[in-house]
Amino acid sequence: MTTHDWPVIWAGPEWRAEVSAWIGDVLHAKGCRITGPIEQPRIQFWSTQLVVPSDRGRVWLKQNNAGQSFEAALVARLAELAPGRVVEPIAVDHERGLRLSPDQGPTLRERDGGTAADWTRVLAEFAALQRQLSPYAAEMAATGRPGLRARDTPAYVEQRIDELARLGGGDPRGLSREDAAAATMALPELVDACTELDSSGIPDSLQHNDLHDDSAFPSVAGAAEVRRFRRRRVEPPVRRAAHRERVDGASARHDAAGSPGPLSPATPPLPSASPNC
Repeated sequence: MTTHDWPVIWAGPEWRAEVSAWIGDVLHAKGCRITGPIEQPRIQFWSTQLVVPSDRGRVWLKQNNAGQSFEAALVARLAELAPGRVVEPIAVDHERGLRLSPDQGPTLRERDGGTAADWTRVLAEFAALQRQLSPYAAEMAATGRPGLRARDTPAYVEQRIDELARLGGGDPRGLSREDAAAATMALPELVDACTELDSSGIPDSLQHNDLHDDSAFPSVAGAAEVRRFRRRRVEPPVRRAAHRERVDGASARHDAAGSPGPLSPATPPLPSASPNC
């Protein structure tokens, strides 16, 4: 099955009926009742979501494609490792990668994009979570979340450049000859940066890799939260800055081709305005 098969599956009545039945069973067991039509706001090759109205507020169902289905297990494990700081799923189906979660309100993009104070808070809170999770790199990796240590990054990037260059500039996922040459020329600088980082003693932790105004939202208490974990890796917390600065063209196209998002503030804990089911 390719990534392109998933949108077809998710748009079909068989998947919708099967998953809707699972949602109904979960909510019924939690004392909740579905109160209206279930909506499907988006279908993308990497995931789909359902919005479910209930008598205690909206809930969200998410399923990723097979290559990214670890997200459900990862979020559930994060809720155990950092209780009170991660939005705890209502239920997770580990075999199918299904995750049912309480609604957290509008994202920063759906509001005004977020102020400088909002983003300062988001980044500070995520950094605090990284520090809290750094002793648990093995536990996070055990959920299926890929890891990428600093010392392994240059070889990984070189392999991605080669793969994307083979696709060619005519493929939307591919690299042109010029972009591939520019990325290859940047590799020695990347090696130096990764060597320095590897010797720094900074422990590996959760890296977000996709933090923007539609994956973060303010809480009802004025704090902030980050969602989505499908692109997360266990790696040095600051590795992404060096990697993105040097080879963002290659990695962006790789992400678009289908490369392998909820966090709450350190203090105060995020109050939930969603169902307690």
